[in-house]
Amino acid sequence: MRILFKRITITDRIQVISFLFVIIILLELIFFRDAFFPQFHQFVFAPILDGLIGNSGDARLNTLIMEHWYDFYRGISTFKELPVFYPNENALGYTDLLIAYSWPYAFFRAVGADIFRAQQLTLILLHLIGTLALIYLLIKKFKFNIFFTSIATIIIFFSNSYYLNSHHTQLFAFSFLPFLGLLIFSLVENINNQKKRICYAIFSILFLNLLFYTSFYIAYFTLFFIFIFSLVTAIIFRILYKEILNNSQILKRLKEIKLELLCYFSTFVITLIPFFLIYLPVMKEAGKRPWGEVRSMLPSLIDYINISYSNLTWGPLLHLISPSLQERVNSIELESGFPLITFFLFWLAFFYYIKKLILLIRSKSKNENLNTIVFHKMLINISLSISVFVMLVLQLKFSNDFSLWWNIYRYFPGGSAIRVVARANLFLTFPMAIVICTFLSSKLKKKILLTFLIAVLFLENINLKQMCKWNISDIRKTYWSTTLPPTQCKIFYIIEDPANTLRNDHYNYQLDAWMIASRFNIKTLNGYSGQSPIGWSLFEVNNSSKYYIGVQAWISKHKLTDVCSYNLSNYLWSIH
Repeated sequence: MRILFKRITITDRIQVISFLFVIIILLELIFFRDAFFPQFHQFVFAPILDGLIGNSGDARLNTLIMEHWYDFYRGISTFKELPVFYPNENALGYTDLLIAYSWPYAFFRAVGADIFRAQQLTLILLHLIGTLALIYLLIKKFKFNIFFTSIATIIIFFSNSYYLNSHHTQLFAFSFLPFLGLLIFSLVENINNQKKRICYAIFSILFLNLLFYTSFYIAYFTLFFIFIFSLVTAIIFRILYKEILNNSQILKRLKEIKLELLCYFSTFVITLIPFFLIYLPVMKEAGKRPWGEVRSMLPSLIDYINISYSNLTWGPLLHLISPSLQERVNSIELESGFPLITFFLFWLAFFYYIKKLILLIRSKSKNENLNTIVFHKMLINISLSISVFVMLVLQLKFSNDFSLWWNIYRYFPGGSAIRVVARANLFLTFPMAIVICTFLSSKLKKKILLTFLIAVLFLENINLKQMCKWNISDIRKTYWSTTLPPTQCKIFYIIEDPANTLRNDHYNYQLDAWMIASRFNIKTLNGYSGQSPIGWSLFEVNNSSKYYIGVQAWISKHKLTDVCSYNLSNYLWSIH
């Protein structure tokens, strides 16, 4: 790509870049087809860009978290103050913080978009800028040509896994990883320049911590993979160069940079202090995730190719092989597998690099290549492929009672907070794509075969499941149909007439209450999040007797006054 640009004029270069950008926009339109053209699934007329990504549960929760930050930036609410579960003060720590989402979201709100349109545009923008950053990373740093850049981009950002995980909108933070990759790559490039090394290292740490303030799963799997990769790389170098890298030399080097390492560690810890202040009270209150719950959502072998029955290419075959996959509890959380050809290519690359490693260990002249770029590149891919393999094995459920992940859950910091370990497979598409493309670049040269492979990989990653399960038109009706609360109403809870109760899920009621509270800047006893306060039992809105007992118990416990109710059926407010 760089050579091509050197041979053409500036005008031609602009035309090529414009053409590539048009292709990216077309891919975005295909990926977000449910948002842009919701009539494809609804089979009725719907306005363009009416579909809202995700569902009216978790996706709406995340939208309201972003609205909280917008209110905070405007001075309407305080940092930790959510209008739900009133008067509980730990509600913000029950879910992801989504800090990095809040900045584009606040921009869209400031220029006139409502909360639903701002949510939609924010997620699409995150995916788009992540894609552009990834392409830049692959071309500029990894030196991939346009063919291998296309292959890696499809595997990473237009994958079956990313599409299926889109209903967990907090996982769109995956789109920030290319920026972290650019920082780490620049750090490695400037490893011998102390000032630049320190600068890039600190920025990498700050960006990683920003991920923690945005999406815990993405940040945790990123840090966990960096830990495994570093450990694997250290072991490989120790085996290959034990004559050069002896213990005394390593300790000497560590002593030389001990202040620098202390600076990095301090930066990491200090900038996470607000994070700990938010989440430690919740961990103390609710404790860790039950192992039985975690174990039920660990992937079995079949789940590594579980791309759901709705996958365009492999869905029917998967259904034929295992027709009971979707009968399992929380089966949707295990649909994060890899399409067959992608998975096959990874294993080809893995065994190729393992063979290379064995040959290196046996080689007597390996020290001669120690400082060559090609040699370093090969070692990095060996480490990446082994690290991916380690993460795949760690999360595997060998039986109902045994998984190596128990050791991570029990002993690794933060491991007990991870409920759905299979989401790690979304993260793993990144290193897998790098390994696959580096391997193929040395084996596959014919452009026609590469073009065919791109088309095949694109098709096997298309999933026909509905991405948008709520829409702007319907949710706006609920939002704007709410009448103005009485002035004496400072706190409220929602009710619904039993005769009109058609929904069995409690979370939609709870989030309706949150939307109303957010709109009128009042508090609600209702709430929805990843966890709920101890003693809070306002779940069964459609079971009036149990619900009113829970409401009264909560009001009495906290000695609340100025409480009223809002009836979703007739839009009437009543003093409690």
